[in-house]
Amino acid sequence: MIDSSLGAQFWPDLVATFLGVVLGIPAGLAAHRCRENRARRLREADLRTALRGAVERNLKLCEPLRSLAGNATPIHQLDVGLIDDVFPRLVEVSSDISLLEVLDRVRYRLREMNRALDSWLRIEHENGWRQRPDLVDLRTRLTQMVERDAVELGDLAKREPLSGLLQWG
Repeated sequence: MIDSSLGAQFWPDLVATFLGVVLGIPAGLAAHRCRENRARRLREADLRTALRGAVERNLKLCEPLRSLAGNATPIHQLDVGLIDDVFPRLVEVSSDISLLEVLDRVRYRLREMNRALDSWLRIEHENGWRQRPDLVDLRTRLTQMVERDAVELGDLAKREPLSGLLQWG
């Protein structure tokens, strides 16, 4: 025979278990989502800090390239390594599309300037500008391209999303 206290306690226990599952699962999922969002925001903040430093450093490296006078030869490359490493991770966690678009354009400009500087140094080293008059025009075009890209990179950094990144922190 079944104990009457067991039968009387069965229905309240079943209802309590059912309510615990119905309320506990959404509450647990909400708490997990909150922790994930917080962790994502912290990771995004760290990545933005790293990118801010890299972008500022590259803007400083561009300063001497804004006006290449006479026979000046640029002696340094731009530093795209950190930006290339951090940018894909920022894309995974950030929802700021306008910032990501501007940073992508900055990466492209930095690479374009590095390719021009590589060509410049290779041609100058192999041939010399003064010894090959036909290369003077190429030097002029490369100079204009590097100066243009340095100016455009500075202008791009002044755009709202990137200037927000540079002032953020």
